[in-house]
Amino acid sequence: MELQGKTLEMVIFKTKAGVSTEAAQLAMNKLNTVLDEFKGYSQRFTAVSEDGEFIDLVFWDNLDYAMQANEAVMKNEEALESFGLIDDQSMQCRHYEIFNSVKASSKV
Repeated sequence: MELQGKTLEMVIFKTKAGVSTEAAQLAMNKLNTVLDEFKGYSQRFTAVSEDGEFIDLVFWDNLDYAMQANEAVMKNEEALESFGLIDDQSMQCRHYEIFNSVKASSKV
């Protein structure tokens, strides 16, 4: 499987009390166009668990691009609006260097 970025940014969070899953999903979807503006952005997957915990996986060409985007996104009004739904106490953000990627073989 071809790597779609060499750095993985993983953000896990819950929303603030009173924010519906649907509202949070719409807010997170709005970030797609914001992220697409940043150099080194490759792709993104966002998911939510049954208990309302979100995970946001963002692939970057390298860690420097990820860190530059992290700084710049905090100055973007559209992004800040979406981030306003996140419970800051629950948020965890980590960066990982991808060293392995395997796609399942097609089996009959």
